[in-house]
Amino acid sequence: MYDVLIIGGGPAGITAAIYCARSNLKVALIDKGLIGGNPLNYLEIQNYPGLPGTTENLVDKFLEHLNQYDNIEQFQFEEIEYVDLDNKVVKTADNEFTGKKIIIATGSKPKMLNVPGEQEHIGKGVHYCAICDGPLYKDKRVAVIGGGNSACEEALGLAKICEHVYIIEYTDKLNAEQTTIDQINNTENTTVRLNTKVNEIFGGDKVEGLNYSNVNGALKVDLFVEGIFIYIGMSPNLPNLKYKKWNIGNLDEHFDTLGYLTTDLGKENCETKWPGVYAIGDIRSKRYRQVITAMSDGAIAAIHISKNI
Repeated sequence: MYDVLIIGGGPAGITAAIYCARSNLKVALIDKGLIGGNPLNYLEIQNYPGLPGTTENLVDKFLEHLNQYDNIEQFQFEEIEYVDLDNKVVKTADNEFTGKKIIIATGSKPKMLNVPGEQEHIGKGVHYCAICDGPLYKDKRVAVIGGGNSACEEALGLAKICEHVYIIEYTDKLNAEQTTIDQINNTENTTVRLNTKVNEIFGGDKVEGLNYSNVNGALKVDLFVEGIFIYIGMSPNLPNLKYKKWNIGNLDEHFDTLGYLTTDLGKENCETKWPGVYAIGDIRSKRYRQVITAMSDGAIAAIHISKNI
């Protein structure tokens, strides 16, 4: 029995765990992978106050702080089988956890293009994490699909090691911060293709390139690259929720139209409409998703729990 079960060990979950531990609550921090979350997949984070630069330094500091508390038990590589929100039970392949409160901090996951050739080339030239797989393409030509902050920042990171980086964006402009766009415009080995859609990824055992056209389907062109990094957005990464009102495949009053968990914004407690269940970080329905906003959610939820347990 724990006071608080936290599902997800990213910045939001880590912050919530630390705040709960400081209130003398017994915490189980559960993650399907490594504790550290999405920052483990980024090349660098330049806007975290006091620690600009590589995410390795940032995550190391998170873990160093987390490990100071004996009343936080960390469980890594625990694949969630179901979460029973009625009885506050989390079942994994190897363990069953029971708590008084549950915090869902499972974040979000990359969206796929869903074009021919993508699925069969995952790990064979198609990637969703530049920090993980970018070094495989030193001095080679790659494409980044997407024009938001993540896509543009990863493109700049890849440009430092790759021969050339093509940035392919469906809309008529890049949607990143202006400072990032300026950096791209001043980087000689990057090329931006706007109003462009990917039709197909082709190759044999490995990616050989992609076919693209303008948004109305005209002017189809083959672009020969060896690596393709897809950054077209994220979708909520929910565990399997077992609840008497849960309808598989249907959204209800607990979710927004994109499938993110809604919370009582008026009270600013990050509590969902399920009593004693909280949603924090990128899994929560909100406007902005940044490391620092995720950590703010974690602090808010933990403070509310500590006063109501």
